[in-house]
Amino acid sequence: MISAGQDRTVRVFDLMTETLAQPFAGHSDRIRSISVCELDGRPIVVAAGNDRIVRMWDLLADAAADGSIVAHNAWVRSAALAQVAGRPVVMTGGDDGTIRVGDLAEGVTVAPSFIGHTGWVYSVAAGRIEDTPVGVSGSDDRSMQVFDLASGSGLSVLLEEGPRQPRRMPKKPGSKQKARDGPTGW
Repeated sequence: MISAGQDRTVRVFDLMTETLAQPFAGHSDRIRSISVCELDGRPIVVAAGNDRIVRMWDLLADAAADGSIVAHNAWVRSAALAQVAGRPVVMTGGDDGTIRVGDLAEGVTVAPSFIGHTGWVYSVAAGRIEDTPVGVSGSDDRSMQVFDLASGSGLSVLLEEGPRQPRRMPKKPGSKQKARDGPTGW
């Protein structure tokens, strides 16, 4: 089991032996997203966060792999793994409104940054449409966009219609705060 968060580390817990491995350090700020893949037959964890970069670690070597993969101009909120032309890549979305694709083996950007959102990119996912590897992103601009991972070209844009709904926070247990309309618990 793998976790990461505000302490800027990636932690690996062995469920068979019920032990915690040495944490992986290297990020200078909160980690917001982690993914696991295989690279050259070795398990790799990819982490992205508020320090604007994506790092990867080799889980068998208990060591950082070669440096950072992708850099953004603002926080990186989400990372997803995919295959482009038989190569493992990481797709990232961040507060700079861009989607970036980096080659895990080479540590380089493999497609131009996809710039189509006008707000923060909160979520990215990878898939295929026929033989084309695609990325899907969701943004604070109320759009979901589909794009070709190899070329970075946009394929489709879905927009949320209607007025924006205010965010409603649930009342915290034991709080004297008055509950608002909406859910009262998680």
